[in-house]
Amino acid sequence: MVRGHGLAERLVAWLVGFPDAAEDVPLTLAVTRMHRREVWNRDFAGGRLQSVLTLSPRPFHYRERFGPFTYEQELPVEEGVLRLPVRRGWFLGVPLPRMLLPRSCSREFDEHGTFQFDIGVYAPLTGGLIVRYQGWLRPDAA
Repeated sequence: MVRGHGLAERLVAWLVGFPDAAEDVPLTLAVTRMHRREVWNRDFAGGRLQSVLTLSPRPFHYRERFGPFTYEQELPVEEGVLRLPVRRGWFLGVPLPRMLLPRSCSREFDEHGTFQFDIGVYAPLTGGLIVRYQGWLRPDAA
C-alpha cells in the first residue's frame, strides 16, 4: 500500500482509516452480509480497514462508508473492467460539493479466474495521492 505525502492527503487517509504504507503485504478480506448492507473488513498484515456498503437508490451505483465519509460510486464496466468513479459524497451526513470529492482511478477485473484489483484514490483540489494498493484475491478454500 502506498500513501500520499501531502498534509491534506495524509489527513484524509487518517480520517478514512487507511493503514500505514507497506510493501508486498498479504491482504485478507472478510465480507459480512447483514440486512441490506455488507461490512467489508480488510486486513493488510495487521493494518485494518473497515467499510460498510449499501445499495444506492440510483441504478448501477452503491454507497460505501469509511469512518465519517460516505461515497456513492458508479459501476460502469468497460471491456470487462469494472471502474469505480466517485459520483457523490457526504461528510458526517452533510453533502460534499463535487469539487471536494476524491477521484477514484480504481479498477477490478478477472484475469484467468482470479479477482484482480487496482485501487487508487486521489485528493480533491490538489490531485495528490491519498492511497493506492493493488493485488488479487481468491476465495478461501475452507
